[in-house]
Amino acid sequence: MDGEFNFLMLLPREVRREQWDYWYRGAHDKVKAFVDERHINFDQDTGVSYQTDNPKSELFGMLKEYLGEANASRYRLDKARDGLEVTTQMERLQHLGGLTASLLPQVSFMEIRLHEGESRYYTLIHNNAHSNITHIFKEEKARLPEEDTLAVVPGFIGAYPNSFLRIDRAELPLFIDQVEALSNEADYSDLLDRFGIRRTSDSFWDFSDRLHTAYRKTAPVESGLFDYNRLDNR
Repeated sequence: MDGEFNFLMLLPREVRREQWDYWYRGAHDKVKAFVDERHINFDQDTGVSYQTDNPKSELFGMLKEYLGEANASRYRLDKARDGLEVTTQMERLQHLGGLTASLLPQVSFMEIRLHEGESRYYTLIHNNAHSNITHIFKEEKARLPEEDTLAVVPGFIGAYPNSFLRIDRAELPLFIDQVEALSNEADYSDLLDRFGIRRTSDSFWDFSDRLHTAYRKTAPVESGLFDYNRLDNR
């Protein structure tokens, strides 16, 4: 909470209340009092000079520029060296959200087979939206699936994958079309029927071995064994 207020102090004082209210949508008045709403009324303006009507986005840009090379680009999609066609398709996937995103598992590992013997690996992350995150329990009451988003990153993020996907490069547009059309669990099951590697598949362990080999190659320091305890079988 202190971090939230410190961040707000960097924004112009006239937008701080709006941003704080957005973070705590639907929160009970007692919760807001506990967070100590009075700090939001800190009246001193920021020393940051803003030039646009979107100061938060502008602030992120300033921080990115300030960090320079210290801002690691390893997981940036625009830095992936997989050819313009593949990167463009993956960016298309990243722009999906709402109900489509809400039907996907939290973490999916994807193998894009470029041609015989060469593949690229991505992680598809489902970001859960909430009206607020003021309680540990009863999460569903604060869920906003219509605001869910997807993030696509090169390589592997997360030790607990929920699903495996294997797509030939030529079928990538078709795969994304099918993801875009997701509207219920049956649609997702059909997606896995065509592109998924379920734990019941004969090729599961061969696929798992390829993932670990690629992980060791791309991240030799932090790589380890993935934990399949949360793997879906939908």
